[in-house]
Amino acid sequence: MIYIKVQKLSKIKQRALRRNKWYNSLNRIERGIIDLSIRCLTVIKSATLAKMVLKILRKLEEALKSKLEKLMDTVSREKAFNISILAQAWGYKAAHQWAHSKEFIRYLASMELHKTATQLYG
Repeated sequence: MIYIKVQKLSKIKQRALRRNKWYNSLNRIERGIIDLSIRCLTVIKSATLAKMVLKILRKLEEALKSKLEKLMDTVSREKAFNISILAQAWGYKAAHQWAHSKEFIRYLASMELHKTATQLYG
């Protein structure tokens, strides 16, 4: 059984409003479901409502991700894996940890952002 505390919904809604993502990423019905849940409930116990709210929250969390986080999820994770395999092939056995290291993935993503910015603004 899934229970969702409405307090969490309220915090996510505040973040989305501050970052201008509340109206841009959710449609009227999705915003209404979240708003009514916040106003009328303290805990969401209904499985059907919980599924709907979780789907909306996933959509909102994706919209709230920064460019760096999006790069980390897509390009940099694959790069870290490939670099890890290459370093292991060269004999560095500890490199197997690089593929799952969040710090290394973040480093690669920031380097990619820097490269892109340098190309744009030269």
